[in-house]
Amino acid sequence: MKVSHFVHYEPGETPLILDMPHSAVDRDISFDNLPEAIKKVFRFESAAALRTLNIGVDHAVPFMTPFHERGDSKVWTTLPRVFCDPNRAPNDVDALSVDGAPEGPNAHGLIWRASVARDETAIEDLLKRPYTRKEFEEIVETSYNPYHAALKEAINKTRDRFGIAIVLGLHTFLTSRPKKLTEGRYAGAYVLGEEMPRGSLAQGTGLPDLILIHNDHRAASLPIIETVRGTFIQHGYLVEDGTGHLKGDNGITAMYGRPEEGIHVVGLEFVPHGIEINRAEGSLELDLEQTHQIQRVYNATFNRLDEFARVLA
Repeated sequence: MKVSHFVHYEPGETPLILDMPHSAVDRDISFDNLPEAIKKVFRFESAAALRTLNIGVDHAVPFMTPFHERGDSKVWTTLPRVFCDPNRAPNDVDALSVDGAPEGPNAHGLIWRASVARDETAIEDLLKRPYTRKEFEEIVETSYNPYHAALKEAINKTRDRFGIAIVLGLHTFLTSRPKKLTEGRYAGAYVLGEEMPRGSLAQGTGLPDLILIHNDHRAASLPIIETVRGTFIQHGYLVEDGTGHLKGDNGITAMYGRPEEGIHVVGLEFVPHGIEINRAEGSLELDLEQTHQIQRVYNATFNRLDEFARVLA
């Protein structure tokens, strides 16, 4: 069902909740239905801005998981994360994004105000000016708040029914060396490094197939995290835990993960080597054959978690 123009919530029949905050590929490409604030402030005339809209989309997720075909509870948005990222804390903005917000720069927070580029010298502003507080509230009320209202409802109803709720944050990760600026006007912005082969991020040989986000095991119990890890490994995939800005100490993982209360949150950052074709250039092209092959591991993972949760319940 539709919660707002952009946000959708579909109650399910399992202890799982599939959370898809960044796969806005079915958006209205004309952008006619955007909040007026975005229409006034976003630099639609900029090629870098339009390219960044697509770079921010985890467009393989609904095809790999398979998101819309399962009977789990599901929450998703059709609004690109660049306009408003629901996988951020509500105060994750800066004064260059919103008037009156904290001064410390945060270029890719709840509002993205910087383009994504290969080199930090090529970054451009996405906004003509900071949003006024009223304009920001319009965006939040039409996209951010409905998303979290839906997610909270899904968590509460699922836990009430099964005694446990397992939220799985479903993402894909650019196949380039992860880098986030820490200084200057664009601090907090992602920069595209060199393309990385399949390998180990921890050992510096490349990127694994899956990065698990669980805030150092604080957002989900060890058996649930290891069920995800073990299933992917059993199917031949390389799995590592997130560190640094991939640890999961902000956003949905930190906001909702309370294992002691029966609420477990794990982010699955899948690295789609060769699947999201030219995503770094803003392409939405996919290798659909590979996405369909990967469905088996996601289905196996979700089914094992479902069985495990029902045993606990």
